[in-house]
Amino acid sequence: MPLNRRIGKSRKQIPTKIPRTDFTGAEFDYLAKSTIMKRWAVLTVLLYALALILLTLPVALIAFGHWGKNPGPFGLQQIIELYQNRGYWLWLAVLVAG
Repeated sequence: MPLNRRIGKSRKQIPTKIPRTDFTGAEFDYLAKSTIMKRWAVLTVLLYALALILLTLPVALIAFGHWGKNPGPFGLQQIIELYQNRGYWLWLAVLVAG
């Protein structure tokens, strides 16, 4: 609306545009309140923790096990004892919490 037409009207009569930024958070607000999205987040974290637990054994065996010409100091029994160590579970908790 041109300026010369607005002069005679009060502020309430002038149409105002709602900025697009007012609606940007609406989608994220809906997703944050959605229980389905929260369930997917929990499922993703649990799958991440499961992958870390399951991959610890083969990675530790490959890295420190009896392989090749120079056998390492760790065997299967020592690697399995890793799961009984509190430090391992603390490490896992820090990674999952991140």
